Amino acid sequence: MTKGYFIAVITVFLTLCLSAFASHAQEKKSWEISAKIMSGIPQEDSTITTIGGSIDMTESLAGAVEVAYFFTDKIAMEAGIITGEYDVGIDGSTSGNLNLGSVWMTNASLTAQYHFQPEKKLSPYVGAGISYNFFSRVKNGSGVTNINYDSGIGSVLQAGVDIPYKNIYFNLEAKKIFFNTDITFNNNTRNADTDIDPLIVGGGVSYRF
Repeated sequence: MTKGYFIAVITVFLTLCLSAFASHAQEKKSWEISAKIMSGIPQEDSTITTIGGSIDMTESLAGAVEVAYFFTDKIAMEAGIITGEYDVGIDGSTSGNLNLGSVWMTNASLTAQYHFQPEKKLSPYVGAGISYNFFSRVKNGSGVTNINYDSGIGSVLQAGVDIPYKNIYFNLEAKKIFFNTDITFNNNTRNADTDIDPLIVGGGVSYRF
């Protein structure tokens, strides 16, 4: 799927949310704060210069903190941050399998959400938006040096369900983040053009006020 496709999807979704917001502008507004435990599952696709092979990233247990503002009981804007540590390697290169070490990957996202049935005991929702993705605490693997991961902008799709209890909401959620990074190492003599595209799944608890 192309970047143009996702931009079109997000544009249509935001337009629908704004339209719904305009028709319910007088409804009560609220805030929501959330803490979640997520599993980050990279679904990587890469092209590596000179030595070939493919990037392989392990799954990671990730923590997430999110803040949402509800313009209406159905329309919300959410800002969230998810971070976890991933082991990285190269499989099937002309130099064999390589250990690139580990890195912390952080995804900061801003999404518009539509909640279908906020009055029900199970309240499903969908969302779409953008993310800024960056890396820190890079550890070089054996036999490689000077590893660098480029930060960048990506797109986000999400779906989830809220289970309310008074002002407390238990939550299950899945996010798909689409973004590309260049991984360089050995003094920039090797480059891996990589779509990481992680699937983030998990759950947590929220407080709405």
